[in-house]
Amino acid sequence: MGTGAIAGFSTAARQVKPEDLRNALGGVDAAQRARMAAALQSLDAQASAASGGSAGAVDTGDGGAGGAEITGDDELAFELNQQELLFQKCMRARMEREAKLKLQRQQKKEADEKKRRDALENAFDGELDKLLQFFSDGFPIETADGYGTTLLSEAAAGGAEDCIAMLLGNGANVNKRGRNMRTPLWRAANAGHSGAVQMLLRAGGDPRTPDEIGAKPYHVANGVEVKTLLECWDVSITEKLVTTMAANQKKIEREKKAKEKKQKEEMQDALEQTQRKTQIARTEVARIQKMVVSYRQQKVSLAETGEVEKMKELEPLLENAEAELATAKKVHQELEWQVRRAKLKVRDFENKLRRLARKAGEEVSLIDQVIWLKDLSDVVVRDVGGKRREDGRWPMVFDPSGKSVTFFSYSGAAQFDADLLSTLMASDQKEEQRRLLLALLKHLKYGGVLAISLGDDFAKLAQVEDAFNFIEKGLFNTLLDRSVLFSYLLPRRFLNLVPADLQNEYSELMFDDEMLGKFVLTFVLVGEEPEKEVMEKEGHQFYTIKVNDPDAKAEEDDGEA
Repeated sequence: MGTGAIAGFSTAARQVKPEDLRNALGGVDAAQRARMAAALQSLDAQASAASGGSAGAVDTGDGGAGGAEITGDDELAFELNQQELLFQKCMRARMEREAKLKLQRQQKKEADEKKRRDALENAFDGELDKLLQFFSDGFPIETADGYGTTLLSEAAAGGAEDCIAMLLGNGANVNKRGRNMRTPLWRAANAGHSGAVQMLLRAGGDPRTPDEIGAKPYHVANGVEVKTLLECWDVSITEKLVTTMAANQKKIEREKKAKEKKQKEEMQDALEQTQRKTQIARTEVARIQKMVVSYRQQKVSLAETGEVEKMKELEPLLENAEAELATAKKVHQELEWQVRRAKLKVRDFENKLRRLARKAGEEVSLIDQVIWLKDLSDVVVRDVGGKRREDGRWPMVFDPSGKSVTFFSYSGAAQFDADLLSTLMASDQKEEQRRLLLALLKHLKYGGVLAISLGDDFAKLAQVEDAFNFIEKGLFNTLLDRSVLFSYLLPRRFLNLVPADLQNEYSELMFDDEMLGKFVLTFVLVGEEPEKEVMEKEGHQFYTIKVNDPDAKAEEDDGEA
C-alpha cells in the first residue's frame, strides 16, 4: 500500500462514528478485534512517518516534506541556553538588589550627614526647636563635624544662649576642643558674646585652655565686657567646678552601675523563681504520670481477670488522671518557655551592657566563644555544656580556614550559600524557589541543622534575609528576634509555612518539642569577624563563635620561625 493510501485509510478509520464501529464489530471475537487494533496502530505509525509528524520533527511550513529533526545536541544546546539566561537573570537581580541596598545605605548616610550639618547650623542660629527635633531622632548630644567641633561650640560661636543652656543641661562637654583645638569658650570670646562667655565660665569652661597656636580666650576676646569677664574671672572657681563635675560624673557612674546591678539581680531573681516553679511543675507531672501508669496497669489486670464492674469504676479515675496529666504537661511546658525567655532577657541585658561599655571606650570582646575546629560539632550541633541554648541566639561562626563549611557539608546538615539562595529566589521553577522552605521544614521536623554560608562577605547576610523573607514576610527577623524565638518554635507556628500540597507530610503533631529543641540554624563567615562597628550593629543578633584551625596556626608559627 502506498504512503498516500496508508494515510487516507488511517484518517478514514479515525472518522468512523463510534456507534457504527460497535455495530460492525458486534460479531467479531476478542482475538480478531485485537489484531485489527494492532493493524490500525501500525497504519497510524506509517501515516505519521509519511507526513513528517513524528515527535522528533518540526514542521517547516512546506507540508512536512522538509521537516527538521531535533537531535540530542540541539536539546542540550537549548537547555544550556536556558540555564545561561536564568543565570544572567539571577545575576542581574542580585546586582540590582545590591545596588539598591548600597544606594539606600548611601542615601541614609548622606541624609544623616545633612541632618548633622543642619543641626550645627541650627545651634549657631539658636534654632532650639529644630535642635530638640534632631535629638528626638536619636542623635547624641556630642554630635560634631569632621574636625570635632560640637553643637555646643557652634552655639557658643553664635551666641545662642537658649541652645547653650539646653546643651549644658544635657551633659555637653564644656571644654571639648574642635577645629584648630578651639574650645566653646574660646569661640564665644572671639565672637564677643558676653552672655555666652558668662554661661560657659559658670559651667566650668576653662579660660586657660589655648588653641593650636597657644592663643587663650582672653588673647582673642572681642568687646570690653568679654575681656573684663575673662580678666576678672577667678580660675580657682573653674578648678572647683571641674572637680565638682568630675565628682558628679563619678557619682552618676556609680548610680548607673548600681541601677544596672539592681536590674540584673531582679532579672536573676525572676529567673530563679521561674526555675523553682518549673521544678515543682516537673515533679507534679512525674507524680501524675506515675498515677496514670498505675491506673493503666490496674485496668489491664482487671481485664485479664474479667472484673468488668471494677473496670467501670476505674475508668473515670483514669480519665481524670489523664486529663490532669495533660494539663500539668501544658503548665510545665509554658513554665519552661518562661525560663528560656527569662534567660534570654538576662543575656540581652548583658549584651547591652557590653555594647555600652564598648562605646565608653572600654575594650570588650565581641566574640562569645573561641573554639578549635575539632570542637565545632560539640559546640554548634550538640551544644555540649548548653551555652548556646542558654544564650538563645543562633550561632554565627567566623572561620578564616573555611573548613567549617566543609564540616557542615559532610555532617548531614542542609547547606546553602548566600549566592545560591539568590539564584533560587529568581528561578522560574516552583520547586527551586521553595528549596529553602522545604529544608527548613524538614530539619525542624527531624531536629537537624540548617547551615548558611556567607562566603567571605558579611554583607551577604542581606541576601540571606531576602531569601527567608521570600518564604514569609518578616520570617528572618522573626527567627532572629530572641524575645520571641522560643515561642515561635512551637509546633503550631509552622503550619502557615507548609505548602498546601505537603499538608500530609507536615502536620502539627509531626513537630514535637524534642526535635525542635535539636534544630539549629547557623551562619558561617569564611574569614575573620567584621569590624567592631559592624559587630556592634549586626553581630549582636548572633551567638558569635571564632574557630581556630590548629593546622593554620602551625603553618603561621613555622612561617614566623
